[in-house]
Amino acid sequence: GFSLPECTYYLEDSAEMKQHRATLVRIASAFFVKVGYSKEEAETRADAILAFETQMAKITDDKEVSRKDHGTATSWDKVQELMPYWPWSSWLDQLAACTAPPDGAAKVCDHDHANVRQVGQAGHTQLYIMNADFFPKMNKLLEETSYDTIKAIMSWQVMKNGAIFLSAEYIDLMVEFNKDLFGMKQKNPRERKCYYTTTGITAWPMSKLYIDSIFHTPNREAALTMLDEVKAQFMGALPHEEWMTAEDRQAAQHKLEDMFFQVAYPTDAGGKVAWPPETFDMDGKMTDQLFVNYMVAQRLAVERDFVKIHDKPERREWSSSPLTVNEIGRAHV
Repeated sequence: GFSLPECTYYLEDSAEMKQHRATLVRIASAFFVKVGYSKEEAETRADAILAFETQMAKITDDKEVSRKDHGTATSWDKVQELMPYWPWSSWLDQLAACTAPPDGAAKVCDHDHANVRQVGQAGHTQLYIMNADFFPKMNKLLEETSYDTIKAIMSWQVMKNGAIFLSAEYIDLMVEFNKDLFGMKQKNPRERKCYYTTTGITAWPMSKLYIDSIFHTPNREAALTMLDEVKAQFMGALPHEEWMTAEDRQAAQHKLEDMFFQVAYPTDAGGKVAWPPETFDMDGKMTDQLFVNYMVAQRLAVERDFVKIHDKPERREWSSSPLTVNEIGRAHV
């Protein structure tokens, strides 16, 4: 990915874009200094990051082309042909392995994921590729890039993406970076940051806390009664809708019969509350360090995806938590 919004920021020769690139180098350098590099080493790493991302911008597919590319079925053999430099088989084995985090945080898995290794194999989850033309170009760029530059890029990505979960001095640097790019002039007040960070990282535990402690249950029952009445009215009206063909009427009746409602929180087919695994999977893994908790939450999200990678979609599963705007009281169809 890019540190700046898109390719134009690297390739356009205007004063504005030059300013954005200079800000990237200055902020990245400041981050490296804060984690222990000398000023000279930090600037060298920041310059290397900009140089690499500029080269990547030159080989990146046009955004209009990329937007229309929804993926093509492929195989690992084909991917290996496109990008032979990368050890895809070894990478997939490591991705699927259940290992302890290198930062000492809690282990979030208890077994390897054979289903991840089997992606792309006959009879298993299909492998898709997008922007296939990019891979050979990226392969060549990686071959020409030093290992030190690759390490600098990865370090910068971790620091930049994790800065909002670190102390104020790191957040201030990101505010300065975002001010130059997007005009953001100040960071959130501490109370607001604490609230949105907590509800963002632990949305489902916070949802359960809200439902158990504050939510007015009679409102839920009233909403369900209303929705059932609306459904019944539609069902009663369908036989008399003369503008519909018999086939369309039958299809509409079938949709209504299969429709179910969930209000306030997810439920099973019997109507009992059915909290998803992410409601409880951080239990026993929390620390007093915000950044560590953030990393654990990210690893758990990946773990859940790995577990479900071969599963069929679950109709009763919510795509977001009850804390999300417009989620409370929504009917799942």
